[in-house]
Amino acid sequence: NKKINRITGLNEIQPKNLDIKISAFNSKYKFFDGDSLKINIFDIPNRLPSQLSMIKIKASKFSVLEAPPADCNASGYLSEDLSLNFNKIRCVMGHSNIYGSYTQGWKSFPYEFILKGNFYPQDINNWLGNWWETIWKNFNFDINKIPFCDFIISGNWKKNHDTKINGAVCAKNFEYKDFPIQYSNFDLQLKDKITSIKTSSLNHSKGELKGLIKFHNNAKLKNKFFEYSINGILPLNKTKKVFGSTVGNYLTDFNLTSVLINSKGCLPVENLDLNISKSDKFFYDLDFSTDNNGTWRNIDFQSFKGNLSSDLQLTSLTLPKVNFADGKLSLNLSSNANNRAVAFNLELINANIQQLIKSFFSYNRFRGQSISISNELDFISENGIVDLNLNATGISNDITGFKGTGKIKAKDKELSKLRLLGFLSKGLSELPIPFPTGTLKFDTLEGLFELEYDKLLFDEIVLSGLLSKIENRGTLNFVNGELDIISKVQLIGNLPIPILKQFAKFADPISSITEIKLTGSWSDPKWKLLIRPLE
Repeated sequence: NKKINRITGLNEIQPKNLDIKISAFNSKYKFFDGDSLKINIFDIPNRLPSQLSMIKIKASKFSVLEAPPADCNASGYLSEDLSLNFNKIRCVMGHSNIYGSYTQGWKSFPYEFILKGNFYPQDINNWLGNWWETIWKNFNFDINKIPFCDFIISGNWKKNHDTKINGAVCAKNFEYKDFPIQYSNFDLQLKDKITSIKTSSLNHSKGELKGLIKFHNNAKLKNKFFEYSINGILPLNKTKKVFGSTVGNYLTDFNLTSVLINSKGCLPVENLDLNISKSDKFFYDLDFSTDNNGTWRNIDFQSFKGNLSSDLQLTSLTLPKVNFADGKLSLNLSSNANNRAVAFNLELINANIQQLIKSFFSYNRFRGQSISISNELDFISENGIVDLNLNATGISNDITGFKGTGKIKAKDKELSKLRLLGFLSKGLSELPIPFPTGTLKFDTLEGLFELEYDKLLFDEIVLSGLLSKIENRGTLNFVNGELDIISKVQLIGNLPIPILKQFAKFADPISSITEIKLTGSWSDPKWKLLIRPLE
């Protein structure tokens, strides 16, 4: 075993004529390829004892592990064990233009890059394996504004799990899952099979975000996953794909420019629709709020705040405050991914009747269903208000798939002009009962009801005014507008006005034996007078 004192020589190699293969990351690659590789190994006076020889390399269209061809210049030295030590490298490869240093050993193929410059991460996918490609595949960088990076990358060509990275990325005008980002600084670290990407300043057109993502690269895990935390202003319309399909399904229904969020979670990398076991411990938790106008399923709202949380099996949506239809809406909803069961409680206070009905029409247009109720809202007062409470369960996110109970109260001095009630007033005025002027003007509607899929069922919905009231029982199909209602008129007769008391005594016996049968549709109701026998 004689010790090598020095190596010198000038060589020019055409790598494309070589056939050196190496197995890495469960694939086989051609180790070297390219047009030209010039290697000049020479001696210099006063070299260090650890330096066997000096070396300069110039490469043209040179590729390692089938990465994009590169033009490179490098200088350094050969160590006594023949390992390469390049302390000056300049390389243009693919979309990257970088400089730095590189060391390469041969016993087990250890390496280390220290790189700076404009660096396109996808250029080295083959060097670092599938995990690296998975991280960057959803990024889209402007090739005219490639990120500036400062990296230390070390590892072993044959052992993917030994790779370590520590560095920073400064990027402008790029996209992540169709989310346009103006500017951001990232700290990137790979250690112990965990890749961390952290940013304290991610700027976009609506504001700023900061957060952390950790990708867990353990080949033994059935479901590869990542952890995340993020807070700041989120441009919702631009980020509906960022959180994956399950969260995205909720976000798709919104049209909203921006929302303030604070979120964390642990989610699978590929998709959220795979088979999740209880041992996976996946979850997400999202607090959100906005003072901006927006829509949900074509329904306008002015502002809201709430929370969305899930373990990918059970999901809970809480909206304690939504400014909607000039009123206040609160909603608590839970859903089960296994059986598609959904339960919710909705409370609406002081909502404008006209805006509420417009929202109902908009919602049905979103669902692609026409409704026979007229869109003409001129007959509805601008000042009417309604309170509504509804508890329901079902197996769909469509209101026609639910059953439940509710309570309604509406007040408006022009309530009689509401389409159905206007027909009711008109029909009553044609009855052979001498109702005085003003008797059939109503300003309040209230009562309990049941929701049964596409129908509302009620035993006693009371329409009342100053001089009379109407008790209603029956069903209303709110999709096709079909009616099956029986109405009974009662004169109140308790006002301290002698002529009204006398009229009530005269008319009540007639109204007590008279009911009105209402059938047909909302837009074209049919009336029939029912005479009940005297007891």
